[in-house]
Amino acid sequence: MLFEHEPTLMPFQDCPFNNDHFVAKEFLKLKDEFKIDKIVELGTCVGGSTKWMAQNFLEVHTIEIQKPFQDIAKLRCEGMAVNFHLGSTVDVLAGVLAQPGTGRVLCFIDSHWGDHFPLFDELKIIKESGLKPVIVVHDCMVPDEPAMGYDSYKGVAISFETMKPYIDDIYGEEGYSYHFNSDKASTEIKRGLIYIYPKTNA
Repeated sequence: MLFEHEPTLMPFQDCPFNNDHFVAKEFLKLKDEFKIDKIVELGTCVGGSTKWMAQNFLEVHTIEIQKPFQDIAKLRCEGMAVNFHLGSTVDVLAGVLAQPGTGRVLCFIDSHWGDHFPLFDELKIIKESGLKPVIVVHDCMVPDEPAMGYDSYKGVAISFETMKPYIDDIYGEEGYSYHFNSDKASTEIKRGLIYIYPKTNA
């Protein structure tokens, strides 16, 4: 349900992951497998996913560059323990990752919007933090799945191939595994995601 005067930006914007319950299920699976207690959302937008994260994770940090969107998200998450950060992810992320925690972190990267494309800088900041979090990137090209939408900027697609040098820097070339979502296991929104995580023996 949208608030009065809330702009319509995308379908199901008030629902977690635009109402893709397959993605929510995968997040919970990763939470259990990697004992995640802290989730960092890059790109709050209007808080549809943020609210769900607050209901399912111990500690939630979310970063949004546009204050009007953040204000709506705060209304949506009223009464919940969410740490809201206003500003560019490139300016804010390092400080959020530096805060102490006991378990592994999950970084959900969804801050690319229009001409705003901080993805590679965000991955560099994650590397510089020294952490090896679980990383989930929204709007990623899914190989051999033409129905799954993805974003590209100035001819550069969000894909495993374009992110690989940065991912190798974070985990080491042999230190991680990854998988994608699929057309079969997705709702009508059809947006690609990649899930990246350290190997258990790394």
